[in-house]
Amino acid sequence: MGRDMRRSLNPHMIDVSLNAYGWSGPWVARRGFDSLVQMSCGIAALGMQEAGEARPVPLPVQALDHATGYLVAACVLEALSKRATGQITSARLSLAGTAHLLAQHRCARVSEGAIVQSSEDFDPKRETTGWGPALRVKAPMDVSGQAMEWALGAGPLRRHDPHWS
Repeated sequence: MGRDMRRSLNPHMIDVSLNAYGWSGPWVARRGFDSLVQMSCGIAALGMQEAGEARPVPLPVQALDHATGYLVAACVLEALSKRATGQITSARLSLAGTAHLLAQHRCARVSEGAIVQSSEDFDPKRETTGWGPALRVKAPMDVSGQAMEWALGAGPLRRHDPHWS
């Protein structure tokens, strides 16, 4: 079912779509996942070059999956905020698109001072966690004027019995 058909069924629907290689071009119908996209878009080749290895070196995590997931969530939150004002939006994302964004913004190495933390990065309210008091990184946005809040502080896995609240 295409985007226009979905929109005709529900004109107020927030439609965020994701694929591996983008929405146009020769690979539009090609299926893929993070590791394949890292190999096919050059991330693993850059890792090989940086590490001085003879074989491709992908990132140590599924960074494209994670980053694209955050972008999907951000698109949904932005669409919810816009829908409250009567504007309906949609988004199309791809793992290859995220790889392109990441490749455009290469950082200097940490030893060169590329990562600098500031008190402005953190919510000023201290949180009680399973490891002691901590600060949480600020949420990137409010949703419909509501700041994000967490019902439970961070803590070790399996500290609570599973149940619906």
